[in-house]
Amino acid sequence: EALIHPERGRSLGLIEGAKVVVVTGTGRSVYRAKLTEAVDPEVVVVPNGWPGEANANRLTSTEGLDPISGFPRLRGLVCRLEPGGR
Repeated sequence: EALIHPERGRSLGLIEGAKVVVVTGTGRSVYRAKLTEAVDPEVVVVPNGWPGEANANRLTSTEGLDPISGFPRLRGLVCRLEPGGR
């Protein structure tokens, strides 16, 4: 599930459980929308550790790794939401 503020979801025509595509400059992943006021309207929260279309690793890259730990950027990625999905 992708956690999305209800206002943002409505602006995209999303309803609870609808498919939503999260797109970054690196890739795209497909989730089910979970509309909740627990997140800011400018934020979407996606889980990690899922295979297939919901794999959050598709959204990040090996560019911009932390210089000390080598850890990838997993938070604060700029993204776009698209209703639908495959």
